[in-house]
Amino acid sequence: MLELQPDLIIATEDTTPEVKEQLEKIAPTVVVSFGNGDVFKQLRDVAAVLGKDKEAEQWIASLDKKAEEGRKKLAGKFKKNETVTIYMTNVMNVLNLRDQTASGLGTPIERERILLLAAAVGLASSSVSVSGGIGFVGLVAPHLARKLVGPKHKMLLVTCALAGALLVLVADTITRSLPLQKEIPTGLIVAIIGAPYFLYLRGRSKG
Repeated sequence: MLELQPDLIIATEDTTPEVKEQLEKIAPTVVVSFGNGDVFKQLRDVAAVLGKDKEAEQWIASLDKKAEEGRKKLAGKFKKNETVTIYMTNVMNVLNLRDQTASGLGTPIERERILLLAAAVGLASSSVSVSGGIGFVGLVAPHLARKLVGPKHKMLLVTCALAGALLVLVADTITRSLPLQKEIPTGLIVAIIGAPYFLYLRGRSKG
């Protein structure tokens, strides 16, 4: 019977030291984390065992280049949607009034809503494609910004963007500061911070 000798064994992060020691006797073993950790570092570790360091670095450089090109394209689309949104702040202020009042002021309500919806979808999709889906930011940041600067959209949009960015930054700093073996998802910390505030707002609105 033909016996196959592996060149490399990839073990999961829950592999015990004793098991890893036994695996090392069969072939070089690299422990990787699925879903957490630095993917590129893990790739370099595997490549180092296989003696493919140069090929791995070329592949990573190629990925970095493609990612940078994608970020530039997204930044261009984000700026366009952002410009449209800021340009239409006065329209948003009018739309805050009742439809009858806004229509009486000469605002084409349906058309403006479609334009604003398209811009909002563009901004949200661009953000999510870069950072991933982080819950509660879109719920908490606008309410917090409105409390700080009021309902006028020229200041509200800028404050909302800054409040959302600050919320994510604080949550990410907390996740990186916790002395845990596994890094907690940023979205979980945002939810822990945002959920009580959102419930507080709900309670006040009902009261």
